[in-house]
Amino acid sequence: MANPSIKIARIYLRVSTDEQDLTRQTEIEQSTRAAGYYVAGVYREKASGARADRPELQRMIAAYAASKGAIAQLTKVIALEHGEQGIRANAIGAGVIETDILAGIVEDSRATLASYAHMH
Repeated sequence: MANPSIKIARIYLRVSTDEQDLTRQTEIEQSTRAAGYYVAGVYREKASGARADRPELQRMIAAYAASKGAIAQLTKVIALEHGEQGIRANAIGAGVIETDILAGIVEDSRATLASYAHMH
């Protein structure tokens, strides 16, 4: 039986200097689609270093967080509605990982990560 799972990608394209051009990175989007992924969003910006003023990155993170929350709630509803029938519902979602980008977005990345600990 074939696996009917849907592969979804959000692509964040960033260049560091004005001399660089985001249009040369369109191949990333094309190759992602060619690999069978549904591209839920493409976020493009010019920004340098780990800093918080990246509106496109903030937009991507917000969309990811909303999607992850929706999947978690859908899984709970399915489990509650079908548990008596012996049907189990599970979802696997990646957690937050400490990176330079996270450090550039939140003031204390370790404290932010610790605040998510009760969710797992």
